[in-house]
Amino acid sequence: MNAFLKRCGRFCAVFTAFLCSASLCGAMHSDAAARRFLLGDLDADGDVDSADAALLLPLLTTEQPLTSEVTARRADINEDGIVNAADLTLLKRIILKPDPKPDASEIPVSVLTPTLPASGEPRVLMILVNFPDCVHSDKVTAEDVQKRCFGPEDPESVYYPMESISAYYARASYGSLHLTGDVYTYTAQNNVKLYAGNRMKLLLETMTGLDDEIDYTRYDSNQDGFIDSVILALPGSAGKTDWRAMTGKYVGNELYDGCRIGARTIGSSDVMSQAVFNSVWTHELGHALGLPDYYKYVNTEDGTFGLNGEAGWELMDDAYGDLSAFSKLMLGWCTEPAVQIYTGGTQTFEIPCGQTAPGCVIIPRRDPDDRLNEYFVLEYVTNTGNNQAHFQQIRPITMFTEGGLRVTHAESTVSIGLLDIPEFKWNNYGKNYDKSNEKQRVLRLVNEAEGGSFFRPGDVLTDSLSGFRWYDENGDQTVPVGCTVTVKSIENDICTVEIAEAAT
Repeated sequence: MNAFLKRCGRFCAVFTAFLCSASLCGAMHSDAAARRFLLGDLDADGDVDSADAALLLPLLTTEQPLTSEVTARRADINEDGIVNAADLTLLKRIILKPDPKPDASEIPVSVLTPTLPASGEPRVLMILVNFPDCVHSDKVTAEDVQKRCFGPEDPESVYYPMESISAYYARASYGSLHLTGDVYTYTAQNNVKLYAGNRMKLLLETMTGLDDEIDYTRYDSNQDGFIDSVILALPGSAGKTDWRAMTGKYVGNELYDGCRIGARTIGSSDVMSQAVFNSVWTHELGHALGLPDYYKYVNTEDGTFGLNGEAGWELMDDAYGDLSAFSKLMLGWCTEPAVQIYTGGTQTFEIPCGQTAPGCVIIPRRDPDDRLNEYFVLEYVTNTGNNQAHFQQIRPITMFTEGGLRVTHAESTVSIGLLDIPEFKWNNYGKNYDKSNEKQRVLRLVNEAEGGSFFRPGDVLTDSLSGFRWYDENGDQTVPVGCTVTVKSIENDICTVEIAEAAT
């Protein structure tokens, strides 16, 4: 499929699913994030050091009650409600033994403290919300939706690969994540327009209204005190303008059966369109897992989104398509020995089909074991599994007819963001992001300017291709990678590539 057709298909998908699942996951944070990254950081520079100790000392003259957010979040290190010598002792311990950075054996996205675990059997709470003036179709019950969203895999379903959220994630994670879920209904006290602009009012009313019916502890699978994920699914007729699906982490202190709300998703989608309905919440649950959006939020007048061309389909970009190898790296679904590292010279690698087995090649810029850094990811992508189709209402449409090697440029450095919480530094809602979309991005497709196609046998990647250069100190792609990539063959579900040092 050429670039023009890909954009047309992407445009149609946008109006049926993608725009209605736009997310503000930049708002996601929790006290867990604050505890790990902010306690003791009194000067808010992102580090806990002797300068913070100097600021804490004047607070020790009296055992004063906490009167400000800064004091509460930063100086009261043991969180006992006062600032005293005990906090100074703990601060010194933090300075002497700082929080370690995760290594490759851990889940990289865990530094962002998502509340939905990326493995095991977490249970999602979905609530179908009706209003006096706006209701879901009575042709579908909560039991029906539960089966549609959290039912088993069914390759024969006309909605495959969006036949179920659970089945999608089981395939994407190679069996690591088995989401389950329950579906309830709630009728709000007021008409839908009275909640527009105040989603939290609707959230708290709904949670309180169902408190006697729901045991909320069932949805805290890792017993961290947070409900893993709550979805308020509004009727499609509520409208996409006021009720685009958005995911964030709730920051209030309300307790429900002793648990606080973790990731919360609120938005509208037509429950009668099963594949579209599932794609919206599958994308949003990606945010609950900790992944950002890959599409652009601003300056998209050129008709492009985040990852374009036939190689650009990705759940966190389009709300359809399999998760990329980068996403799976972040979630801990692709680890050593499936992750192969280019270390210099001339090396040959065999990459399995990413829709059936974990595997990729990384060209690192710095530390080869650091997944929160800058590097290129090589993966073999096919039109099977979660890449089989996207949907316009009930009609499946082939994404691409022939796969190949996909190469993406990752810049997944983490920093303290606008809300004093950790985030991907170059995410497109962050304070560091350049809204021209031309500089650093968390994920960028190599050769996008040439159409965003896959690389196939005989193709050679050099730094003359768009996107195949490192970022310089100004965020421009000008620094040579120092190697070339040649696709040697694709056969028996294996893509063989050769990476060699570039001639100087």
